[in-house]
Amino acid sequence: MGTALKQLRFYEVEIRELEPRIIEIDYGTQIITAELLEAVVEKVHKEWPDYKVAILVQAASAVDLGRVAKVVEAEKLGRTTAAVAILGQSKLAQMLGNLFMRYERSPYPNRLFTDREAAIAWLRARLKEE
Repeated sequence: MGTALKQLRFYEVEIRELEPRIIEIDYGTQIITAELLEAVVEKVHKEWPDYKVAILVQAASAVDLGRVAKVVEAEKLGRTTAAVAILGQSKLAQMLGNLFMRYERSPYPNRLFTDREAAIAWLRARLKEE
């Protein structure tokens, strides 16, 4: 009998383990600030401390992309994150995501998706490369 997958709510953010080592972070309608992102990242790494995780992010929008970029570019994040897939459903989210990814330099692979299953398949493939 396997271990139950974790699911928690942190502030207004839903964090779910979709399968071992693949975590979904759903910010819902929350606007992502650097402070919120740092708090969520810290919570994820406290809950899953023993291995690198792949993360599927769903978010409506972010503010101050420069400060958010500093959080996702942190070298220490690369030691605990295998890959990040960002799910952008709206045209605006896709445009912002593409702009953000063009300039940020994260220490792990990341990619923007419009299809949830394709994003999860990509995360699985990144974990196999670890």
